[in-house]
Amino acid sequence: MVRIGSTNKVSSITKGKRKKWVLCRGIGLAATSFALMFYVSSLTPIPAIPKPPPMLLSTLNTTKITTDVRGNLGPPEVMLRGGTDWLKDRWQAASDMHGTAIQGHHQVMLSFHFPVQVTSIVLDWEAAYSKDYLIEAAMSNLVWYTLHDTAAAQPTNAFVLASEGTSGQSPGVKSKTPLHIMHTLAQRNSTNSNLQYPKLQYLRLTIRKSAMGWGVSLWRVQVFGWPL
Repeated sequence: MVRIGSTNKVSSITKGKRKKWVLCRGIGLAATSFALMFYVSSLTPIPAIPKPPPMLLSTLNTTKITTDVRGNLGPPEVMLRGGTDWLKDRWQAASDMHGTAIQGHHQVMLSFHFPVQVTSIVLDWEAAYSKDYLIEAAMSNLVWYTLHDTAAAQPTNAFVLASEGTSGQSPGVKSKTPLHIMHTLAQRNSTNSNLQYPKLQYLRLTIRKSAMGWGVSLWRVQVFGWPL
């Protein structure tokens, strides 16, 4: 004799086991799916966060500038802030208002207080400019390496003269003479997004010779890049 009650009991036990099996199978499939998704995502490269546009590092409050000679016009600090006054807003390695050159090589050095990465350098010369100079960089250990040397072959320079421009008329002379002569130096192939820009804490400009015979003069030295 088969008891109906016992049959129902067996049936309910069987259904319970089936539900547990389905639930366990569902959990197993979900875990496998998640693991597969995690594995695939780990193989997919995460895109690099693009750097912000280069900033003007030379205007940071922590940037300091020094020169080997004071000259007869503005102090070295005028080369960081920029200005338009022909007498007060430029530095000049001259001993008088006739532009008599102070003899020898001259140095302009920028200290950024912390490491920076540099993308370009702009030298804003007055009419008393130079075509013979050396730009070097160093970290805190002061081991110097060359960024640009006008006397070297271009392929050996980390930075090249990317552009040269002139503007204005110098009030110091009657003949046509530019007030500004701009030298923009940038790394070769600077349009390459994978380019590794030089890292430095100090930047040194050594001016070896004046192109015009007067004491060399700079309105401004601009350094673009990022703090590190």
